[in-house]
Amino acid sequence: MKCHLAALAGALLLAAPSAALAQAGSKGAVRVGVLLPLTGNTAWAGKTNRIAAAIAAEEVNAQDLAGGYRIELVFGDSQCEPRPAHDQAQRLISQEKVQFLIGEWCSSASVAVAQVANDEKVPLLVNISTADQIAGDAGPYAFQSSMQNRYSQQREASQLEKDFKFESVAIIVENNDFGLTFRKNMVALMEKAGKKVVLDVTQDRNDTNWYATITRIPASKPDLVIVSISAVQAANFVKQYAEAGITTPLFSDYPPPPRIFERQVGMQAGRIGLVRAAFFVKSKLYPDGRAVVRSCTAGRRERAPGDRPDPSRDGHRRHPGRAECCSRT
Repeated sequence: MKCHLAALAGALLLAAPSAALAQAGSKGAVRVGVLLPLTGNTAWAGKTNRIAAAIAAEEVNAQDLAGGYRIELVFGDSQCEPRPAHDQAQRLISQEKVQFLIGEWCSSASVAVAQVANDEKVPLLVNISTADQIAGDAGPYAFQSSMQNRYSQQREASQLEKDFKFESVAIIVENNDFGLTFRKNMVALMEKAGKKVVLDVTQDRNDTNWYATITRIPASKPDLVIVSISAVQAANFVKQYAEAGITTPLFSDYPPPPRIFERQVGMQAGRIGLVRAAFFVKSKLYPDGRAVVRSCTAGRRERAPGDRPDPSRDGHRRHPGRAECCSRT
């Protein structure tokens, strides 16, 4: 987040209308709208990221990392939903007079924000959402810095072939931009690898009852179940999967935050052998990733010397190209 905020001044020089810069003035303030889910099912993410953003802005301003500009953050509660995200983006631009937008957390919400940003000619940095082509489809004012789904799924498919013996798969996702691009990519990759997709299901992200979908798995007889389900729903799915007594190996693309997920269904996840994946670029602090894998598996993130705590991560970093077994007992 600090790197993103430090880059805002440069991005404004390249992309923002000249009037916006004139208002900011030399060594003046740059107002940045930050769209996060501060209420709703994904508020656990928005609230921690709000803290991280505030810390980042404080450090950027204290160290003068934005080329003489002072960063002022204005937050909008976009709720991880397209309509609130659209409305909050409009409010931040028209009422709060922000010159730059960052957000959102959920891909469908980011798609809505990107449309507003392009219409209003206000630069947007999509720094978390990973659905394919959020920025590419929106226009020249949207930029996507996170790894897009298609690249993650390429790594996941390759890793699955190394770690599992299977000829058929069931693919279960949420019916939103993130889930649908995951599904499209994974179906194509599995078919390219010669694997048979015997069950292909999408379900509304607000539907907490997964039993109807789960009970279709035994009849389909997949060797592996691949799911991409958001954090709040992942616990419901794992709980119901375990209660159904299904023994088919389960692989999840979406790694929910350990402090929530493991407290809710850690033991059930261990019993069914859930494997969660997260593929991130190696960092300078953790060039091989192993220290982070150990700390995440232990349910905490141990910091390297000089590494400031980041409440938005909560142990999300894991070794690139490696799956994590969740086996709480």
